[in-house]
Amino acid sequence: MLVATRRVQHAPIPSAPIDANPTSRASTRLFCPTLFWVISTYLFCPSGQLATRNLNFDCYLCLPAPVDHHDRTDRIIIMYRLGRVRTLLGSSSPGFAVVRALATAPNLVLRQNPTALHISGASLPRSGLTLPFDWLRDSCQCPHCVHPSTRQKLVRTGDFIKPVPRSVVVVDEGSAVRIDWGGKGHDSVYAIDFLKRYADPSDQTRRVSHFDDVFAPRTWNVSDLPAESYVEYESLKTDPLPSFLQLLRYGLLIVRGLPHETTTRGPEVSVGVAQLANTIGIIRETLYGRFWDVVIHRDSTNIAYTNLNLDLHMDLLYMQHPPHIQLLHCIKNRVEGGASVFVDAIKAAHDLWDLDRDSFDILASISIPFHYENAGHHLHCSHPTIQLAPPHLQPLDRRPSDPPHIAHINYSPPFQAPLPVTAPPELYSALQKYTQLLTRPAGRFEHTLAEGECAVFDNRRVLHARTAFWDKGDQNTESAEETNRWLKGCYVEVDDLLDRTRVLLAKRSSDLP
Repeated sequence: MLVATRRVQHAPIPSAPIDANPTSRASTRLFCPTLFWVISTYLFCPSGQLATRNLNFDCYLCLPAPVDHHDRTDRIIIMYRLGRVRTLLGSSSPGFAVVRALATAPNLVLRQNPTALHISGASLPRSGLTLPFDWLRDSCQCPHCVHPSTRQKLVRTGDFIKPVPRSVVVVDEGSAVRIDWGGKGHDSVYAIDFLKRYADPSDQTRRVSHFDDVFAPRTWNVSDLPAESYVEYESLKTDPLPSFLQLLRYGLLIVRGLPHETTTRGPEVSVGVAQLANTIGIIRETLYGRFWDVVIHRDSTNIAYTNLNLDLHMDLLYMQHPPHIQLLHCIKNRVEGGASVFVDAIKAAHDLWDLDRDSFDILASISIPFHYENAGHHLHCSHPTIQLAPPHLQPLDRRPSDPPHIAHINYSPPFQAPLPVTAPPELYSALQKYTQLLTRPAGRFEHTLAEGECAVFDNRRVLHARTAFWDKGDQNTESAEETNRWLKGCYVEVDDLLDRTRVLLAKRSSDLP
């Protein structure tokens, strides 16, 4: 049988001690690949062949010193085959040399410096996970740190300054790491999946765990829009997930067959559009109420309430937080013209990045003012035309040639306030170039809504417009029920849509589309 010597004559191989206690370092050297090779040799080789293996390694075995070498080897074999090597290696009893610098499970390797723990293994990213002790202590999920039922944090970031673990071991057969923080005996157990979710340096695991990649925006021209852009209302009620994904990915959805016959005018209760809006999320109330009617008004205070051509724009950019999802339900449409137009403004922004990066940078850095001063209201706010996502939300794997991640587009000429007199000439030129890209026929989706159809779109990404229309009847009526073109609208916030989509995705066991 193989005899594993306690010390050999080879030069020592450096390792990173897991314990910061300097008094224990001299007796706790261990080289991970060697031990794993030794263990795997014992596991897979017949016992009769073990004596033929001439093994020398510079480490201390985690066994009592007085134990005979033959017994020591047998003990390693037995405990490994029982899946308890982690228990053996984690032992800190006086007769054991405690391992301070290696993996304690076959597929994980733990190393430590004074401020962080590094974990590597086949199931982890190639570079492994580097976890600062500050982060680990602050992210403890035990019942003392996170309330079991509310899942709310019970400690504050900064309560634990420069924590140093007393011991770090792998538990649950390699699926978790347990850290003893000392002091009052506080132990933290971190599932490897939890660590991958929040500490993957590529950010890929986090995106997957929150389904960010599943419903990431997909830019489009008209020819790129899928068949899922149209859906029957009954189908959406039965299985809303495909429609939710369509709306999040492309920012546009046409719903057919939405009840409209009993719809009444006014800002409160509405039938069809309210049912659809409540399926998507929670209705947001604005200065126009919970619901609003798009009809012709005498002496209108909004160009939308005329029969004129309404050019590409976004709603309510004069607010600090414009509404995100907009619904326009066609109640009546018996006029000539009046087609609805939609354009993917992020697609045009990406094209501007490719064609004229200086113009892109100008629109991303200079804010444009918007205002609404009418009907007893005075609203004003400024936004950059191309609003970039903050740095922490930019893809870590983004190439220099790729456009940055765009959070929102803010483009609404009808509600634009006068620019500052100090605005640089390049801003005017950049807006002209961007407008030219927005008005290309290839990107213009035009659809005349039929009665009972509802357009649902992302008001922070997709521009909408309406062509002029004509009617031989008298449109100057105070009754929406008597007009020949009538749309009922409302807004829904995107957080509610994201919430419901993630819940449905988590329940869905089949492959994602």
